Amino acid sequence: MAVLEPAFRIERKREAYPRVELTALLDVILLLLIFVLLTSEFVLTSSFNVELPESTAGTLSAAQDLLIQIPRSSEAALFIDGEPVPSERLRARLRLAYVKKPDGTVLLAPDRRADVGRLLRVLESVREAGFRRIRIAVQHKETTETGGGNP
Repeated sequence: MAVLEPAFRIERKREAYPRVELTALLDVILLLLIFVLLTSEFVLTSSFNVELPESTAGTLSAAQDLLIQIPRSSEAALFIDGEPVPSERLRARLRLAYVKKPDGTVLLAPDRRADVGRLLRVLESVREAGFRRIRIAVQHKETTETGGGNP
């Protein structure tokens, strides 16, 4: 019996290391980078004095249980229902008011040029005392145009 051999032979070259194609990987990385850059929002912050805006809508409700006035000066005492209260006694005074009326409404009345940081600290103290109904008073725009109100 004769063994038939093929008339041609394909010789295979053996490579020592497998070849890795990076083109597809680079394409995917580039597309992901473009996607991230196009969908990202970059926020720039800067420091400057902020004047609180005037209100053009809404009315001031007279129904409040506690009125806190925040003066312009950061060293000045706060006024709670017309009584001066030093900043270090604010939390104790608010806890006492919360015990008397836990479902009460607090009205914060900051001066137009009051420190916003101080307003936020007072707001945080009010929330820590337990009050959930908090309002911030603003000056109505029509009042300022006619010359009334504080400068």
